[in-house]
Amino acid sequence: MTQYIADLNKLKGASGVSSALYLPGQYWYFFDGLLQQAGANIATQSNGSWTGTLNSPAALQAAQQFKTLQAFGTAPKDQTEATQDTYFEKGNVATMIAMGYEQATIAAATPSLANEIGWFPIPGDTAGTPGKTFLGGSNLAISKNSANPTLAESFLKVALDQKNESLFAKDSGFLPNTQADYSALAGNAYAAAYEQAAPEAGYTPLVPTWANVENPPNPITTLFLTPSLRARARPPRPLPPTLRSPPG
Repeated sequence: MTQYIADLNKLKGASGVSSALYLPGQYWYFFDGLLQQAGANIATQSNGSWTGTLNSPAALQAAQQFKTLQAFGTAPKDQTEATQDTYFEKGNVATMIAMGYEQATIAAATPSLANEIGWFPIPGDTAGTPGKTFLGGSNLAISKNSANPTLAESFLKVALDQKNESLFAKDSGFLPNTQADYSALAGNAYAAAYEQAAPEAGYTPLVPTWANVENPPNPITTLFLTPSLRARARPPRPLPPTLRSPPG
């Protein structure tokens, strides 16, 4: 990370560069990686209840690093990463923390950038070792009340068999379910970076109602990250009751 920050300082003053790093202030997936790197988590569990830990020294350290990195660009402090590709495609953003599919969107909008985009894992504190990152994805399941559970199970078997998993991995660059299928990622630069980062990745707290975090006001972004960037951070509070594990 030290070398990356040194490089960002050089890029910040380079001709034609408006953002050495374009980092929207509510990109909490990236912040979660910094949090893990600092040895913390978003919340901890005790006696069946989850309590936010964004007021811990480690969390404040991660927030300060996020603030340092966010200052290397012009990204707004109160927006997510949802439209960041539209800024990168202008050609004056040097680096951006992104997903593989964003490259295709950028190349379609600005064909001249198609062969100018490269990938590398988010740097860690130790040279040669990727930083901690948020590891997430989608879940495929059969609804308890499905009218056709047998048909649904058959679909999952087809969708997740080795052949189709490999085809999906090759097309998207996303890691397949098993390392046995990693060969399908050959030649995909995004996947090569992703594969290096995955062993260092972690997860959000395993709370059944975790999705409520995304409801406004988001306690990570609206109540913590954006105020922190504006130097008006309010004391972090415990996660709302809806995030607590159900009794029993």
